[in-house]
Amino acid sequence: MIQMPELREIPLSSGWFRRKAADFLEARGLALDANLDTLFGLYDAEDRLCGCAGRDGNVIKCVAVDESLRGMNATSLLISPLINEILEDGESDVLVFTKPENRAIFESMGFHLVGEAPVAIMMESDPEGIASHCRRLSALTAGKPGPVGVILLNANPLTRGHEYLIRRAADSCATLVLIPLAANKNSKFSEEARTEALRRLTESIPSAILAPASPYSISAATFPSYFIKDPSEAARNQMVLELNIFTNHLAPAIGAKVRFVGTEPSDALTSQYNALMKETLPKHGITVDEIDRLCDKHGQPYSASRVRQAIDEERLGDALQMIAPEAVPALLAEAASQALLTELDLTPKPGLVDRGNSGPHKDMTPFMMEKSIRTLTPYFRRMADVTFFNPQPTAAELVAIGNEAEKDMLSVSGGVNTHRGALFSLGIAVAAAARLIAKRVLLNDMNLRAEIAVIAEALPASKGEVRESNGQEVIRKYHIKGAHKNACEAYPQLFDEWLPEYTRMRREGISHPLHRLLLLIIASLEDSNAYHRAGSEGADFAHKAARECLDNFSEENLERLDREFTQRNISAGGAADMLALTIFIYSLLNAPSQPE
Repeated sequence: MIQMPELREIPLSSGWFRRKAADFLEARGLALDANLDTLFGLYDAEDRLCGCAGRDGNVIKCVAVDESLRGMNATSLLISPLINEILEDGESDVLVFTKPENRAIFESMGFHLVGEAPVAIMMESDPEGIASHCRRLSALTAGKPGPVGVILLNANPLTRGHEYLIRRAADSCATLVLIPLAANKNSKFSEEARTEALRRLTESIPSAILAPASPYSISAATFPSYFIKDPSEAARNQMVLELNIFTNHLAPAIGAKVRFVGTEPSDALTSQYNALMKETLPKHGITVDEIDRLCDKHGQPYSASRVRQAIDEERLGDALQMIAPEAVPALLAEAASQALLTELDLTPKPGLVDRGNSGPHKDMTPFMMEKSIRTLTPYFRRMADVTFFNPQPTAAELVAIGNEAEKDMLSVSGGVNTHRGALFSLGIAVAAAARLIAKRVLLNDMNLRAEIAVIAEALPASKGEVRESNGQEVIRKYHIKGAHKNACEAYPQLFDEWLPEYTRMRREGISHPLHRLLLLIIASLEDSNAYHRAGSEGADFAHKAARECLDNFSEENLERLDREFTQRNISAGGAADMLALTIFIYSLLNAPSQPE
């Protein structure tokens, strides 16, 4: 009697198990995808891995079964729990990219072909999936004048180059349909943020129509090339697959007669894609209109990748020069979240959660903190929206958004206060920067300080709770300023001491600039968190110990201080907020002196 293999989940957090799965896949011409959420394995009686399958969002990946299991329905056994997991997460359609020879196996499990290329096919579980999407597209252009043009774009984020392409294309056709690509977990900007920016842009272009984001527009970023080892072959198959879906489904649905693209002077793959479009689309009655890319004064094309690189390198000022105005709130929100993630990643940090330990915060984990940050990102964007698009924003609007954000933050953290202080300080800074940009006022420290003070002074000092909060109690008991007073004074320590010192360290290439900056902040800030947890004695110790560590800086001394803070239950939560705020403001002011 043949014994059925045992199904188990493979722990992706374990390097040993990951290596075993990678070796199994490699022996079968596949690679272990780095973005998997879940991976299941089949194990024989001798505990050997003999099959595996994983998921990335709603996409099934990395499916491989040993030849010894053929005829045992092993593939179905692997995929069924993944499908259930995807459906339980609220997805209605399960997608799979696989080799053409596996088509019959997946059809037997109820999957349907969406598109095909020489060595790759895309299938889905919903029999009405792409048909339903195409009906929605058809409704958008029903009764609209022709010719109908189309642009498929990622807009991650929306740049001045995208805006130029869209406006030029709109001048060349009676109806222009914009189809954004669906976001994936590697997208820096969420689908909601990208769609909102495009929606605002299309409001000023009468002939433009914004379509729903399409999971059927396969970009190089979303195409899983793990089953095609040759990068050039993988890239070509991604392009052919995308064009196959476009010509057979999307273009007929909207009646597209022309597809607009930007020229590509530097990226070889995009240039190859444009050439393939020119070769393929005319066979289906669709012309390709290649529009010269908009370039900056140095002759460099505006591109989303340059914007993302500028954010990562703390050059937000440069990024602002390259984006469309409609994307400003999303950019500021992403930069604020990036500052919080940078603070979280910094390890070790005395008295704080980091990637090594949770310090004195036994109710917090790095995963919880990261989830909290992602929860706050759309609220930062909404705060920027209020001051950027509204000529007369009110403090009540910002307060309402902040209250919603705090409620969501507490929901994802199980009631733990992960980022209330950061929400307040970064929310004000984001709103202030957005207002200055909207008014076309130069972004410098003087103007930013003035705007921060104006916004902070309009906000209530407290929420009027019946019970006094920890922060209010500490302020009253120890006669320290507190977050609201610091904001109303426009953070004098930050602008006069911390920011100049951080700028100097970055300019001179001083080692561990963020660790040194954190120690400087702990040494000089009246941190209500430290007072609340350890009293005035603990706060005084924190000031002196941080100054000594800064004066005699070494990684060993920093780790020793981390242990001492944990033992004394000293929290540097306020310092963490100010560290993130300093990072954000440094990035914001790290810009050309005058806008283009």
